[in-house]
Amino acid sequence: MSKEQVPGELIDVDCALSKALAVDFTLLDPAALRDAVARVSALRNRIDALDAAVLAAADQPLVFAQGRFGGSATLRSYMRSTSNAHGGAIAGRTLRADRLRLMPLVRDAFERGDITADHVKVLGELTGSQFFEAFIDAEDLLVEWAITMSWTDFHTAIQAWKRAADDREPDLKDEKDRAARSVSLVRAWKDRGDLAGTLTPEARVIIRGELARITQQLLQHDRSEARKRLGRDDISSHDLARSARQRMHDALVIMARRSNGAQMGADMSAPIVHVRATAEAVEAALQKAHGIEPDSVPADRLECEFDDGTPMTYDQLVRYVVAGAIHTVVLSQDGAVLRYGTGRRFFSRHQKLAMQYRDRFCSCGCGLLARQVDADHHLPFEDGGPTDLENAVPRCRTTHARKTAIENHARSASRRRKQAEVRADRIAQSRSPIHGLPLPSVFGLRANDEDDGVTPS
Repeated sequence: MSKEQVPGELIDVDCALSKALAVDFTLLDPAALRDAVARVSALRNRIDALDAAVLAAADQPLVFAQGRFGGSATLRSYMRSTSNAHGGAIAGRTLRADRLRLMPLVRDAFERGDITADHVKVLGELTGSQFFEAFIDAEDLLVEWAITMSWTDFHTAIQAWKRAADDREPDLKDEKDRAARSVSLVRAWKDRGDLAGTLTPEARVIIRGELARITQQLLQHDRSEARKRLGRDDISSHDLARSARQRMHDALVIMARRSNGAQMGADMSAPIVHVRATAEAVEAALQKAHGIEPDSVPADRLECEFDDGTPMTYDQLVRYVVAGAIHTVVLSQDGAVLRYGTGRRFFSRHQKLAMQYRDRFCSCGCGLLARQVDADHHLPFEDGGPTDLENAVPRCRTTHARKTAIENHARSASRRRKQAEVRADRIAQSRSPIHGLPLPSVFGLRANDEDDGVTPS
């Protein structure tokens, strides 16, 4: 197609992009850069929506039957032969265009730039026969979730919606996970061991949680040993005796040694597993366990998952409720947690646990789980911030160090200003025209400026 046959609107978009790319964004101030990042993110979504609209119009059987695409049988084959794009990317773009035909509300939000191509992909998977009827009824709600929720919360809500839309889905997945589980440990080169396998989601959460706990203990030991060996506090990962993978190996050995001597069927120590479940989800799980059809509950009130977002089945939830030691943390509809004492400098173990259930991830967006980071004061403790759950936020070490440095700098600047004011006041007093009396204050001057003279305050 020649340039004259391209719609003028596309030519205008091309020219606008060329002008935008000519801008030197390094010269913008931080506020303008923040606005530019937000605007470009929305523009990228709209460009992807434009791509889907063009491909949907081109991907018609009649168009290819008339031989208008150089004899290619399909749009995908034509795009592969005329562009350098990856075949998988081409397939994803054409599939997205095809699914958007069935999702008018999703398409509108996509064209406005309110949602991303990743949201469209997740929602497009719900147009399959298993969920299609339920998706038609709930499309407006799902689009609202995609626009207003963070990606993690959106993914969690979609999983809950799928479980509510089809009770077979999590159980079928659980059966497939159990059938796929396998672990092998074979003798490798020079009598080393080669460990490989596939774990069920539940086993992955249990084993990873215990390994992370032991690995953290080994890391603290390595740091302490490095400080003593080098005689300084500022150490890096290169100064440690073991790497992260070596500590993981040693943690596995420790787990095996601790289980040595345990008899099959004996009362062994239970793993520590954190589960997030609403009261409605627990009630539905117990109803299903007794053969009763669960009550109809909104999908966003059926949260049932491990603390890292891995969905869990109702059967697993019932097993933990019946056999596990449950520490209950009650949250209100708006996510508020019960309060604890406010007079302490450090958060208690129960407060940290409640914060982990409430917030789940580090507040800076680094992706670390809340149980992997520290509890910190949103309003600094030195400024009167209470040690309660409303003031607790999960922060990783990097974010905490940066926040502390900024606060210390602000306090130092304030202290220097006060010291300068005190010195200036003392100098002014030493130069007072009336020996032994201080100069009048500002308020004294204003009160007596009607007099002929100035009366010292």
